Amino acid sequence: MLALGALVTGLVGPIAWRAVDAARERGVAADVSVMLAGLPMRAAQRGTPQQWAEADLQTLLPELPEGWRIEAPQPLRFAASGAAEGGEVLLVAPGRAPLRWRIVPITGTIDAPNDR
Repeated sequence: MLALGALVTGLVGPIAWRAVDAARERGVAADVSVMLAGLPMRAAQRGTPQQWAEADLQTLLPELPEGWRIEAPQPLRFAASGAAEGGEVLLVAPGRAPLRWRIVPITGTIDAPNDR
């Protein structure tokens, strides 16, 4: 009976771990999408042009899993109206391909990785 339990654990454990890991990645990606979608509104509420560099974006998402990071090749810029200059943001996780978001110029809408 113990052998059967060990066998089931050995077979199901890795599958369950991958499922949990994938769910965590989807959750973090959703958090990034929500944060990016709110940037035009933040600029419009402040009523002044805004710029967010990598470090600024990192502070907007303080609970990234260990080893994960946000990269922005260029700072994201928004006019006081919320209009965007465009740009891109990457979510880099160890051992995974980076997820890339594109900020559409003018509208500031987000082209998220799961939209493609």
